Amino acid sequence: MKIYRTELESGISQKLFDINVEKFNLDEIEFFSKNINGTISVDTLSNGYHVKGNLKIPYKLTCDRCLIKFKDLKNIKFNLLLTDEEELNCD
Repeated sequence: MKIYRTELESGISQKLFDINVEKFNLDEIEFFSKNINGTISVDTLSNGYHVKGNLKIPYKLTCDRCLIKFKDLKNIKFNLLLTDEEELNCD
């Protein structure tokens, strides 16, 4: 997914997006769906942009006890600040 600066400046509210899992080339992870789904929101701040959202990752696991594969859906929330102010950057 690409987000352009003009979109950041106008703000985004709960925009839905899909990412094709083939873009990742991960041999060690097996997905049960072809897409990772997510939402993203962007608020404009005086010192940058506040970006937040979540990803829903559909992957398969193998049970350690019985060795049967099962599907799981991992929900990952993200929250970040895009800024050029040095005192706000973490090193």
